[in-house]
Amino acid sequence: MLPANQKILNALQLPVVYGITDGQQMTEPEFLESLERACFRGLRLIQLREKDLPPELLYKLAEKVMVIAKHYSAQVLINSSMEIAQAVKAHGVHLTAQQLISLTARPDFPIVACSCHNQIELHYAQRLGCDFAVLGPVQTTQTHPEHNSKL
Repeated sequence: MLPANQKILNALQLPVVYGITDGQQMTEPEFLESLERACFRGLRLIQLREKDLPPELLYKLAEKVMVIAKHYSAQVLINSSMEIAQAVKAHGVHLTAQQLISLTARPDFPIVACSCHNQIELHYAQRLGCDFAVLGPVQTTQTHPEHNSKL
């Protein structure tokens, strides 16, 4: 098989829905219960994106998320922390745009995703060999007040 075909086949094997967490609106037990319900209903690709948690709490939460994910054969990507992703044996990492631009080599994970807000960042994602990019925001948001990009 040609190497270029492998990337296409890998992309076709990714689930069509990518659940991105935002647990700050609920307690941890509520968050985990909600995640379990989503996995029960078929969610198979999860980005643990809890930017306000300190690393030690994110690590503990990631361990719990991995237990739920394993039960449902779901894959977990940790947002922006390659160290925690490695420590909990996550399936991959989701890179911020800043991380994406600063890296010179693809991180050593089965799945590497990234956030892109413009064509330059998409170019970096392609150069790094990311498996997929999440595009946005297209409007200003609470977490990205400085963005109003057009892709």
